[in-house]
Amino acid sequence: IIVFYALQPFASPLEVPLKIIMYAFTTLFIIFSCIYLEIVYGRVNRYYKHLKNMANGKKSTFTATVLSINYEDRSQDGVDFYILEVLTWSDSHDDYIKRSILVDKEIKDLDLSQGEIITVVSSVNTLMGYQKGAL
Repeated sequence: IIVFYALQPFASPLEVPLKIIMYAFTTLFIIFSCIYLEIVYGRVNRYYKHLKNMANGKKSTFTATVLSINYEDRSQDGVDFYILEVLTWSDSHDDYIKRSILVDKEIKDLDLSQGEIITVVSSVNTLMGYQKGAL
């Protein structure tokens, strides 16, 4: 359409309809671009906020025994996770408790087996790092 418009002679009767068509296509392009880019960049923005919260949040280190790894999708605040279930000692309850730790979906394989003892560094309930064996 732009090429056809550019090839028109000066003061052509098709000038106004071609401009209207170009403006309509440009408007549609901008609207659909905004919708598409929100899908892509909205996800990146939510992941950035998640990482920022992890960096600024309270971190805790504890020793735990791996119970299971649940690879089903779970989404929290727009970020995808899977769940690592561990058994850890709670000083406040004076007993062992089962704790679910969210593991970022970008971490493909934890290389952990059931019953393995690990030292976990977490921010709230999100895994930041782990080391096999106790401290």
